Amino acid sequence: MRSVVVDDAMRRRGHGAALVRRATALALAEWDVVTVWCEKGLVKFYESCGYVYEPAKGRRYAEDDEAVLRATRDSVRDARGISTGG
Repeated sequence: MRSVVVDDAMRRRGHGAALVRRATALALAEWDVVTVWCEKGLVKFYESCGYVYEPAKGRRYAEDDEAVLRATRDSVRDARGISTGG
């Protein structure tokens, strides 16, 4: 999955979250961890989809506007509407 974007006229209706949740569920059916790199301003959005923020400690570019989040079957189990098949 790369660059999830929803048209301005359709934002704030849950379409982006639905896409991310479904893609995450499909990925977790095959893999143990899904990693997202995004702008720091999108952290809350991805957290609402079951991702867990990973602090920049020990990473080379801690001062950048980039955030890393990871999803596992456990982290998304309670997220709305996700079935990971596991």
